[in-house]
Amino acid sequence: MRFTALWLLVITSALAACSGGGGGGSPPTSPPPPPATFTATSGVAQKGPLILGSTVTAQELDASLSPTGKQYSYQITSDLGDFSPTSQFGSQYIGVNATGYYFDEIANAVSSGPITLNGYSDLSAAPVLNVNLLTTLAYQRIQHLVTMSNMTFAAAQTQAENEVLAALNIPKGSQYGPFGALDISQSGNGNSILAAVSSLFVYGNSAGSVAALIASFQNDIAANGQITSTTTKDALAAAAANVNVGVVAANLTQKYASMGVSFKASDLAPWIDQDGAGVVGEFQFQVTGATPTSTFTVPSSIMAAAAGQTISVSAGQLSVNGSPASAPVMISTGDSLTISSGATAFGTNGVLTIFLMSGTNKLARVLLIAPGADVWLPAMQTIVPRTYHSAVTLVSGSVLVCGGVGPNNAVYATAELYDPTTNSWSYSGRLTAARYLHTSTLLANGKVLVAAGYGSSAAPPPLASAELYDPVATSWSSAGNLTTARIEHTATLLPNGQVLVAGGQDGNNNSFASAELYDPSSNSWSTTGSLATARENHTATLLQNGLVLVAGGTNGGSPLYSAELYDPATGTWSPAGSLTVARANHTATMLQNGSVLLVGGVNNTVNGNASMASTDLYNPTTNTFAASGSLATARYGHATVLLPNGAVLATGGVLQIAGNPSISQLASAELYNSGTGGWLSASNMASSRAYFATAAIAGGGVLVIGGQATGPAGDIILSSSEIYW
Repeated sequence: MRFTALWLLVITSALAACSGGGGGGSPPTSPPPPPATFTATSGVAQKGPLILGSTVTAQELDASLSPTGKQYSYQITSDLGDFSPTSQFGSQYIGVNATGYYFDEIANAVSSGPITLNGYSDLSAAPVLNVNLLTTLAYQRIQHLVTMSNMTFAAAQTQAENEVLAALNIPKGSQYGPFGALDISQSGNGNSILAAVSSLFVYGNSAGSVAALIASFQNDIAANGQITSTTTKDALAAAAANVNVGVVAANLTQKYASMGVSFKASDLAPWIDQDGAGVVGEFQFQVTGATPTSTFTVPSSIMAAAAGQTISVSAGQLSVNGSPASAPVMISTGDSLTISSGATAFGTNGVLTIFLMSGTNKLARVLLIAPGADVWLPAMQTIVPRTYHSAVTLVSGSVLVCGGVGPNNAVYATAELYDPTTNSWSYSGRLTAARYLHTSTLLANGKVLVAAGYGSSAAPPPLASAELYDPVATSWSSAGNLTTARIEHTATLLPNGQVLVAGGQDGNNNSFASAELYDPSSNSWSTTGSLATARENHTATLLQNGLVLVAGGTNGGSPLYSAELYDPATGTWSPAGSLTVARANHTATMLQNGSVLLVGGVNNTVNGNASMASTDLYNPTTNTFAASGSLATARYGHATVLLPNGAVLATGGVLQIAGNPSISQLASAELYNSGTGGWLSASNMASSRAYFATAAIAGGGVLVIGGQATGPAGDIILSSSEIYW
């Protein structure tokens, strides 16, 4: 009985414990929470964009980037690289692979073969599955940092992306956004970087070569975050030096036209290291007219890259918050940096080059350019190569180039605009008529008058048409017809706002004595007094007294000694003495004292169609010409420009020796000293060229554009441009 009672007591106690009565015992067990899911709102695959029908695979990964076994496939639904990743993912980490043909932004066509792109996405940070060239370049490096260095994905992604940028000479910057969120069709610096870098990898390469270059970059950077392969470095440097971002921008705009997207060369050019300085154009700066006391304040874009790093300069003096730094210094957010020459002397060419450094990495380049420096610096290429074109500096400081002749004797109706602040060219509408050997004149109202010229390389009768460029509307409109169709004429803006067009020929070497006036107030043309001597290939210069000096040229192929003065008040011409040597195809430059310097040209009657080295100096007070110092190198088809310091720069042109039919284009330049009347050698241009255009830019620089040079198989039409400081 005692055993039974004890057993009943145990059972009763157990039942009481399980009943939960009286508030005692454990609460009911809750069901486990549902597993977290992640979604992507969109996806795009871009090298250039992968085309319709390309495939995309998304693979779920754990935090160590190992596959979980779940994989999803999608197809690209348009030629713009779009796809719809509609799946619900069980992990925030996704590996993305895309394979297909792509839009080649250099060839403006579908690629010759397929390519594979890779990338990692963290859907908790950015709900998109974008895969592109930059994600592909960082792919193996991220994998290495996570799996071999035990870094978190976020830390590995940040480090790898900064290392890829550094390898492409772009300082790090959180403002660019993660690579996996970039989209070429959108605005912003990161997207512009993607488009610019994409063009470098495709430049000069078939699809197979692009894939090989990408693989080389991936493998090289994976282990230590640097590119050590000379072959890879050289390939990217050559592409950066030669790729034409204007063409790339135009081709991308055409591709994305259905989306209303417009690409500007000024968006892409800053992210390419065109001159091989080791840093892209966005972080290259110039201080013109610099002296030993000049300082350059480092802008916020560079400060964002410098913050948290130890910074130094390669030359000159770095100051932090106003205090000179005698050693590398750690930079914090909010600091102010300035750079000056300090005790470092300017070079013999008047330029001091200073790099802002983080260890061995270049963050920025600053050029301190002294007044009257003697140096040529590269400018971005024009979108199309051209010669016999015109150039005008607009009120805004931009340079308008229009018309001209290109390869295969193509005559252009296109116009381009150079922006000195971004060192880039962009299309600026189309003329109403293709033309070359025309004139372009900046009017008092800021518009540009383009007049006459040839309309075809077959050299039919010249054009009588004229047109106006409106820089505000960036559009072209008719400016009526000249009273006489002509080429090889001159056009001069008069003090009253009208434009004097004088001389020229009819395309059959019949020279004109006629002259006419364009009136911008009525947008019409009318005749004025005729020259005493018909002439073409002459020069016309507005003098300080308001008269126009017309000098030299040819009549029926014979060079002229004569010169004439036009009086806008009476519409008549009067003699202006005789040149010391008959000349044509020369240049005329008014000096600061009001004299006019005539330089070079040809004189068939003296030396058999040879280049001339002689110069003439016109004195408006005495209305006479006198010989001045001779060039070191005879030339025609050249350019002369008055510099801010009063010197005259003569550059380029054609050298032809008497009795020798061969010609050579010149890269040499010379400087005329108006005080002594002598010439000194200046630095050579990077390229030999003749029949090019020039324009003044802010800071005292001279922009030289296009032209032609002699190559192994004949003349080469140039797209290169450069600036003299």
